[in-house]
Amino acid sequence: MARITPPKYVKHIMITLQARGHAVCLVGGCVRDMILGVQPQDWDLCTSALPEQVMEIFPNSRPTGLKHGTVTVTENAKSVEV
Repeated sequence: MARITPPKYVKHIMITLQARGHAVCLVGGCVRDMILGVQPQDWDLCTSALPEQVMEIFPNSRPTGLKHGTVTVTENAKSVEV
């Protein structure tokens, strides 16, 4: 299986959340794609941070599914659902 790592903008979000004391994991289709050896086009994260905390940490984020705890974080013109 090919080794696929998240792009820099995804790593930045993950490292930033971890630096604030939050757990963070890759989830969803990107994990499936990585297992299949396919380069993911869509990246999703799960974190212990509450949506309000994510929006505070990342000012360029927007609530896209607060009912389900989802915030979209934009980094370098790329979006990640957290």
